[in-house]
Amino acid sequence: MCRHKWPFGGIWMLLAGLLLGTASCQEGMVYSSFRPVPSGEGWYRRDTLVYTLPPDSALEHSLYRLEICLRNYGNYPYRDIWLEVSQNWRDSLVYEKDTLHIYLADEKGNLYGGNTGNLHQHVYACSRLMEVRQTESAVLRIVSIMKANPLPGISDVGIRLIRP
Repeated sequence: MCRHKWPFGGIWMLLAGLLLGTASCQEGMVYSSFRPVPSGEGWYRRDTLVYTLPPDSALEHSLYRLEICLRNYGNYPYRDIWLEVSQNWRDSLVYEKDTLHIYLADEKGNLYGGNTGNLHQHVYACSRLMEVRQTESAVLRIVSIMKANPLPGISDVGIRLIRP
């Protein structure tokens, strides 16, 4: 009996499956960007994560579903997180602010979302559609408004814009 062994075991099959799975989950997505939390000690309140939409992007004047993606380590000490999100997508001179309360775990402390090792990812879809009128100087800012300063256990935060 002759067996063909793949180099590096089944890693190639796993990577191919992950790429295909990722591509199928991204239907309608027109923008995605992640920012690491700047400090290894935790997320300080002064550390604002800034996402600047590219002016030559595929975004057009339209409504989009905004998703906030959080990646945290298993040592995150709370079951939820409070964020302030501000953006100037409708008028470059006016920032509209929203406060988000996102649960990362259930009452027993079991984390929601998928995980890879000790890193968990959560996707929060905002309930209302966001209007993007201009992308020339369109910016979205996210800051932690938790009392802990620094806030430990958050790895990085991303945003996705999806055409509904």
